[in-house]
Formats: sequence, structure tokens, C-alpha cells
Amino acid sequence: MATYNPTQEIIILIGDGQIKIYLRERLVITPAVCYDKLRQTWDEFQLGETI
Repeated sequence: MATYNPTQEIIILIGDGQIKIYLRERLVITPAVCYDKLRQTWDEFQLGETI
């Protein structure tokens, strides 16, 4: 974690009775680009109101 670079890597925390930490390096796209792409297509993921 001492070498974590938030512009190029991502940390994933998973809790299931115990916390697991994963440091993902050498990503195909940077976290910022991933976020931008998700924001651009966010409407596709909205399910709307259910009755």
C-alpha cells in the first residue's frame, strides 16, 4: 500500500466477516477513465421506479 498510485491503481475492500484488501495494478484503463465512461452511460443502468 505504500506505493499506491490512485491515478493508475485501485484498491478493492471486501467485507464478509473479515476485511480483504486487493490492490489492482496495471489496469487496462485508469480509474479516472473508467469513472468517466460509467458516468457517460449511467442512464443505461437506471431501472427507474417500480410499482
